[in-house]
Amino acid sequence: MGWTPRRRIRAAIAVLAPALLLAACDGGGSAPAQGAASQPDDQGGGLLGVAQAELAARSWWNDDQQALAHRDLPALAKLVATPLADLIAHQATVSEQTSRPLLAGVRQPSAVRVYVPQQQRFPLAFLAVFDVPGTKGGTDHVAELLVQPSPSARLVAVQSAVLAAAEPGFDVDANGLVRAAPAAATSRAAALAGDFEAYMNAVIGGKPAPATFAPGPYTSEVAQKDAGFVAHAAQSSKGVLSAVDSGYGGLEAVSPVFALQGGGALALFATRHTEVLHAAGGQELSQDAARHNWGVDVPPGAYPQITLQSLVMLVAELPAGGGPAVVLGEGGGVDQAG
Repeated sequence: MGWTPRRRIRAAIAVLAPALLLAACDGGGSAPAQGAASQPDDQGGGLLGVAQAELAARSWWNDDQQALAHRDLPALAKLVATPLADLIAHQATVSEQTSRPLLAGVRQPSAVRVYVPQQQRFPLAFLAVFDVPGTKGGTDHVAELLVQPSPSARLVAVQSAVLAAAEPGFDVDANGLVRAAPAAATSRAAALAGDFEAYMNAVIGGKPAPATFAPGPYTSEVAQKDAGFVAHAAQSSKGVLSAVDSGYGGLEAVSPVFALQGGGALALFATRHTEVLHAAGGQELSQDAARHNWGVDVPPGAYPQITLQSLVMLVAELPAGGGPAVVLGEGGGVDQAG
């Protein structure tokens, strides 16, 4: 009997999208119109307003859902960027191999909120939050980081996460643009991925966790479950496994930092979680044709060991005045297996 690996939240699969040009809101697919409004402004603004961003985000969501529902893989491959590109490519492969749909069902948002930085230069990024019917009831608050690399490039989705609750209040100006975060918050955000990796690896290794992150369902609770599995791999697998290696690291994905009311900030970051499952002596890890033993991501066959690499995307609130970062939501899933 095999063991099914603990699954990461797979929010990204439900929200990856084909892109549209930010200024091509007429549906014609032409390049953005040039003019004063499309020129970068070092003092902030001048590229994208809130209303335009919301229109683009709504169109993006609709195109995304339709492409996923119809498993339009060529379109998806062109319209996502790393780190999401690796995830969608793997999930598309699994979908084809198992004849399972890439999207369970189209979800229409009841509300869309966009957060556009006051300081705007290419590559231009903004955050969109979609309120959609929850996969387990209620409402999912799906946060998407959308980026337009250049004036002539398409809008692409680069990170995605489901928030545990509605997003916190952003610090906006009279035009609804999000003000620049304090320098200290920007510096702190740049270190989030490395700090998260150190935090999770410490807990998994049975060491005291650094005081960089607050405990919770996306930090201490996940790490403790990993630690328990590493410590008791043979028992939990009924002797099939001899050991499990588990750790975080190996990815840098930088996002803008959004100022919050009261002096805090919000940032997105990403990392990778790798698990290597080692078979007990003289055995192999057998994956059945229905992929029941070791999870749907692992193709049928017999393996001396199985490696599962997951993309983990997180949204964190940085409290005003310092203090541990609070992870508000997570997305991602397995993007390599075998």
